[in-house]
Amino acid sequence: MTGVNDTVANIQYNLAYEEKLLLDYIGLEIHNGVQYEYFLAEVKKPGASPKEREEDRRALVSEMKLSLNKFLAVGVHQPCVIGFLIQGKC
Repeated sequence: MTGVNDTVANIQYNLAYEEKLLLDYIGLEIHNGVQYEYFLAEVKKPGASPKEREEDRRALVSEMKLSLNKFLAVGVHQPCVIGFLIQGKC
């Protein structure tokens, strides 16, 4: 049986092989050396192409899923991760 720390380490290890998705704003908390993201936002400049907007939407959703998986791996009941995709200026 895998412990919580092993599960979190495995998630982090697997992230090393995924495309690095850098978002514009991230709210996070560090607990026992593990980074937990609870707020994610991507801001797209005015006039961005539909392809760029779709890539950013996918990146945001992927990061939200990874964040939720980390919370679930350590036993957080009903975790919540907030994501915003902002078109234009903010």
